Amino acid sequence: AAGPMTAVLSGAEVAQLATPEPRPARRHGIALLDRDVVALESVASELEQAGIEVRLANQPEEMALLLRVDASSFDAVVCDVMSFRPDQNVAGLLRAWDKDRPGLAFFLSYDAQSPVELERARRTPMSLTAGHIQRPLTGARLGETLENLAAKRQPKTS
Repeated sequence: AAGPMTAVLSGAEVAQLATPEPRPARRHGIALLDRDVVALESVASELEQAGIEVRLANQPEEMALLLRVDASSFDAVVCDVMSFRPDQNVAGLLRAWDKDRPGLAFFLSYDAQSPVELERARRTPMSLTAGHIQRPLTGARLGETLENLAAKRQPKTS
């Protein structure tokens, strides 16, 4: 059943919706779930200057909301292992998010010098993530991750 948002569009409007006006080819978008969002602001602005859309979330609940509302604008989600509470099932959350948004690449970020973080990263099945990213996060590292992702997804015929 359609909600109150039902609007009748003319044929021309429908055609216009179907063919969005040529924006500059959408670069990439990334969502960052992190214990320290403030520290990431400079990284985020670095990425945005490179034409990458960035969304920041401080808690898994915020990320879940972002994925529901705004997921089409990003390609990758980088989750700081320490932004999940110890009682949270990281694998379960990733599976649920993946169901909401199939095809989104999830990365875990952690500090390899920290035994606690290493252990948390290890506990999450590799099959659920597209990879691991070492902290501290930098614009260059995240940009490179997105470039690699895009290259992997490029259809070979071009």
